Order: sequence, then C-alpha cells, then structure tokens
Amino acid sequence: MAVRSTPAVVGARHAPLSPAQFAIWLRDRMTGDPTLYREHACYELLGPLDPKRFAAALRAAVAAHPAFGAAVLPGLHGVPELHLDQHIIEVEHRHVTEGELADVLDHESLTGPALDGGPLTRCLLLSVTPERHVMLMVWHHLVADGMALRVLLETLQDCWDDPARLPEAGGPTVCDANLAYLAAAESAAARERARAAADRLTGLALQPLPRTGAGAGASRREVIGEGDGAVDGLAQAAVAARLTVPMLLAAACRRAAGEVLGLEDFLLGCVTAGRWLPDFEKVVGCFVNTVLVPANSGLELPVREHVRSGARELAAAVARQDIPFTAVAGHLLRDARPRPRAFPQIYLSMDTPTPLRLTGLECRRIRIPHAQAKFDVTLIVEYDRGGVHGVLQYRDDVLTPATAQRFVRVFLARLRELPGALVRPSPAR
Repeated sequence: MAVRSTPAVVGARHAPLSPAQFAIWLRDRMTGDPTLYREHACYELLGPLDPKRFAAALRAAVAAHPAFGAAVLPGLHGVPELHLDQHIIEVEHRHVTEGELADVLDHESLTGPALDGGPLTRCLLLSVTPERHVMLMVWHHLVADGMALRVLLETLQDCWDDPARLPEAGGPTVCDANLAYLAAAESAAARERARAAADRLTGLALQPLPRTGAGAGASRREVIGEGDGAVDGLAQAAVAARLTVPMLLAAACRRAAGEVLGLEDFLLGCVTAGRWLPDFEKVVGCFVNTVLVPANSGLELPVREHVRSGARELAAAVARQDIPFTAVAGHLLRDARPRPRAFPQIYLSMDTPTPLRLTGLECRRIRIPHAQAKFDVTLIVEYDRGGVHGVLQYRDDVLTPATAQRFVRVFLARLRELPGALVRPSPAR
C-alpha cells in the first residue's frame, strides 16, 4: 500500500530539495556542463498578435506559479533549498529577421538561467513580422517538468482569453510537496517498501553496456522525425489488447536493446510524473521520479507474451512511483553480487505532445535540437494517434552514431509490427 501524506501547512515558500531534485542539482554540479538540465519550450505564433497583450498574459501566467521565480539557496549546513518568490520574471521582447531567427533560438535556448542564485527562468518573445512571432521559454529542470509545462500553457491560455482575470493566488506549492515527500520517504513503512522494491530486482543477471572506447563521453542525439515515426494503428492496438501505448513503446525499446545492444536482461529506467500526492496535479515544479523495471529483450519469446509480461512489470513499477529512486538505488548498490554500478543504463521517457492553444492564433511547436545526454542512453518519445517522434540521446563512449541510428530504426520497426501481432483478425463466419 502506498504511503501517502498531505502537507501540514499549505503555502510553504522554501523547503529542502526532494530526493529527485537533489540528484539533479548534484549531477548538474558534478558534470560541469551548464546546459545539461537547461530545458526549453518554443512555439511559433501565427496571426494578428499584440505583443504587449501577449507579454502581459505570459507574465501573469508565470507569476501565478511561484516555482518559476524560485532560486536554489544554501540552507542549514549548506544543504541546498528551494526558495520561492526570489525573482520577478519579465518577458524579453525583441525584433529579429527571418535570417536571424534560427541562430537566435539556438543561442538563447542555451543562455541562462543560472543555477547559483537564479533566476532559473527566462521568457522571450521574438517578433519576425507583425503576424509571425516566436515564444521561447528557458528554465532549469529544477523549476519544472513536462507536466508543469502543460499546466503553465493552460494558465497562459486562460490569461490570453481574459486579460482582466488574474489567476488565483495561494494553494499548495512545490515546497509543500517537497516537505510531504521527505516526511513520507523517511517513515519506517517507506523504507521497508524501498527495500522490498529493491529485493525484486536483485536476482537479475545484469550485463553492462559495451563501451565503444572511441568517444570521450560527449552528448550526441539521433532524431525521430514526425514522418519517420508514423505508426498505423498503435493506439487502436493498445486498446484492443487492453494495454496502454507506453506499454507498447517499452516493449519496442526492450527489443531494440536486445537486437542492437546485445542486452538480454537489464534494468530499464522509466520516467514517471511523480505526482502521487493528492492535489498536486496542477502545481508547477519538478516532481519526476525514475522507476526501475526489470527488462529482457524477449527475443526468444512470442511477441504477445513479451509485450504482456513487460506490461505487468511496468504497471507494477509505476504503482510504486512514490518510492524515491535514490532509496531503491541505495539498496541495490549494497548488493555484493557483480552488476553494473551505474544504473539504469537505459532510460525511457514517454508522454503525449504538449500543445499551446491561443484563441485567434495558430500555434506550432518548434523543436530546437540540442544534444543533452543526461545518461548513457535515453529514448525520449512523444506519441499521438499518428505515431511517435522524439530523440535518442546518448554518450559517444557507449554508442557510435551508426549504432544509434540502428537502435532508432529497430525500435520503430518493432513498434510498427505490434499492431499486427497483437490484434488478431476476427475468424471468418
């Protein structure tokens, strides 16, 4: 049974970082790469847009979520804490030419924010013509995750539709969640659940990823384009098989790991929303957690059996997403049996697209391609009824570009095979 708690005080303005946030902060410090956890969202706005009205709406939307104005400051004994309301985030508006736009987006998406002292968020509005503008937001991952971006864009839509209506203030904050998460994680029941979760994983004969020996560990990427990732009948196949699309994506990822990387058994790290506490679905912050899924390539199994066994493992892992990854990892690292000391070796992040809708405007997502390989191999996919798109991020001491390309090809090929393998035709009458 999940350990659940609610904050005793609503509206906390500072708190220690959660285990997941602390891991991000520490990794950011250790890598020396200031762009590793710099996230961005970019949308093209087509139509008769009043820049002042839009800037006011965006400013109000950001102000409604105090995490965007937060800073990470040293607390007791130097332990980092998240402090809200440290900065007022303004919208930078400038005019650029068509020829300048791509270079400006590339540069600005990697410029700031600063982890030390902040601000941790930047908002830009770039005007190309009177009817073509681009919104670019840049933030440190400690401020917001993917679900938080969705919440912000919904607030922006409300502020755009009714400029006179200000978003309601108050309510729970990410600091309330951090305090509740820490209290729950430190309970005896939570510690026992973390040990039980680790015990389920200790019997796997894990193989390390082979190293190429050619690269220096630099970040690389392989893009899955909108057209390249077309998969017919994926959502329908999931419904017919009583599964979810993420379960099918995970099955195709496991197959690719077996065929391309030669992994038979491994730990697949899946990113979860981490919002297991009640009343925090609409709170902006970084709540993501990693769950460990025992995975195998399934090359010797029938497709149906491979998909369903993996689906059960994924569902069981997600049901335990309130257990901090660091707690499970701590138990696994104390296991004396031979195993890779860094895990999970392969990450999988899955989500639906995050749209922006503003009345009277056509809003299009712009993807700015940066190589941000936070881990050895990370497959990030967005899925909708038409298929998938995303990116494979990797380090060049683990994969060569040719191997990365093959991984993506095999992943897509196995994904396209699943609808036919899972949905059997009705018997003729």
